[in-house]
Amino acid sequence: MYVCSCRAVSGATVARLAEAGASAGEIARDTGAGTGCGTCRQVIAALLDVDAAEAAIAARGTLADSRGIGIQRSGQPMTEAIMTEQDGNVVAALNTLLTIELTVINQYFLHSKMCMHWGYERLARTFRALSLEEMRDAESYTDRILQLQGLPNFQRLGAFQVGESVTEQLTLARDAERGALTALRDGIVTCEQSGDLATAGLLRGAALEEKEHLAWAESQLRLVETLGEINYLTTQVIS
Repeated sequence: MYVCSCRAVSGATVARLAEAGASAGEIARDTGAGTGCGTCRQVIAALLDVDAAEAAIAARGTLADSRGIGIQRSGQPMTEAIMTEQDGNVVAALNTLLTIELTVINQYFLHSKMCMHWGYERLARTFRALSLEEMRDAESYTDRILQLQGLPNFQRLGAFQVGESVTEQLTLARDAERGALTALRDGIVTCEQSGDLATAGLLRGAALEEKEHLAWAESQLRLVETLGEINYLTTQVIS
């Protein structure tokens, strides 16, 4: 999952540098993150728990930081206790997103295999790449839930439809991405209401990726409409 789309810097890269003690400025210097359009700076700041994120947390009162440890207005740490109701709301939102990702992984993977069987190798490769990206998102949500002392729900899987034609598969991809974006928006609101700016930042980064996926599916459907399905399919064959 990319935190900085301009420079293709992933959340895993930011996390690795942060663990090594790098500051936001050093991460920008080493990776270029935040030096393009600049919209990812707030996300990186939230993920790193730097002063800007802590100031926003303090302004909201006594809230949980990104590791689940309370911070009082006085700056004195509270004792780490069981998950608060606010943390529980965030975990529930993350588990909802996890269910969506686990479901879409299967949908994209199956559609990739079907397209490959039909001979549409280019489309098969794209669906496979989307499946792997959704898998990385599922891993991010799983890690965050565990950091919040929650339990990732891998037992709950949503039902998905199987596209019996390429047009149906693209339509289902578009609908799945729209659903994911709606859930992400709701999740961001929940995180902000709970004061968890780090998780909100994580979800904003995921939303950028899902918007790219949605834009791709919509563009392919426009091509199908413009060219006709048969002509479109000829563009998906690698000779």
